[in-house]
Amino acid sequence: MMRLGIDIGATNIKYGIVQFKSKIRNYELKITNSVETESQKGRDFVIQKIIFLINKYKEKYNIESIGIGVPGLVDRKSGNIYNPPNLPDWNGINLQNELKDVNLPIYVKNDANCFALGEYVLRKDEKIQNLIGITIGTGIGSGLILNGKIYHGSTGFASEIGHIKVVQNGRKCNCGQKGCLEAYSSATAIEKMSEEKFGKKIAVEILHKMALNGDESAIRIFEIAFEKLGIVCAGLVNLLNLDVIVFGGGLSNMKEFLLDPVKKFVQKNSYKRIFDNVKIEISKFGMDSAIIGAASLME
Repeated sequence: MMRLGIDIGATNIKYGIVQFKSKIRNYELKITNSVETESQKGRDFVIQKIIFLINKYKEKYNIESIGIGVPGLVDRKSGNIYNPPNLPDWNGINLQNELKDVNLPIYVKNDANCFALGEYVLRKDEKIQNLIGITIGTGIGSGLILNGKIYHGSTGFASEIGHIKVVQNGRKCNCGQKGCLEAYSSATAIEKMSEEKFGKKIAVEILHKMALNGDESAIRIFEIAFEKLGIVCAGLVNLLNLDVIVFGGGLSNMKEFLLDPVKKFVQKNSYKRIFDNVKIEISKFGMDSAIIGAASLME
């Protein structure tokens, strides 16, 4: 069975052809590629670009279904997309309806759900069933796999860990609330903290280099950010008895300041028997996770 997996981002649309053999975790990745989203040209332009990609490959590879990961919330009942960051004119649209003329089954999920599902599929030799994939970039997203399946919650909006409160009446979050994890641990939040500390906003990549060179103020900003992430991860470990916590997204490259501090915080704040079972890792699969996860969608 050949499937097309598509990951829509504000900057790039990543895609790949995946051949599944009998079971979802028995697969071969045929091709991967990406094109610019060009979201500034509007929703209709981007949708036409997606239709072009589908038509380009559907007959050549005998595509049987298409899975698409999108930013924002996806209502499981209606299929509508809500509050997609950096794609404001997509709010409220139903992508399945927009693409109905391609005459193939189309499945749409939140992009972090696709990332988590892809990590689960790619770890087929690890005999895991319970995993959370956390993407850390401009915002914070997550997808939860329980007993080998995406956990959706009642409406499809489950696992929005970026909006778990970590500080009562804390920093203002883009969602309108205060004290959310995303207001402390995302790239946007880290850059805001740099502005407060240095009097000007410093790009997170430059701040990372400063921290690597021993700048104590830069190091402290990352400590604050990832301590808050550790608080949430410790709660997840205690609540869900996970096999794996895996980080993806742009900030996952900052391994020195992310991985060890989170591990230490989780170890200190969770039951030993539960902590001993969980692996806390950076994704090693690059863009393949989201593509394979999207291609694996069957509902």
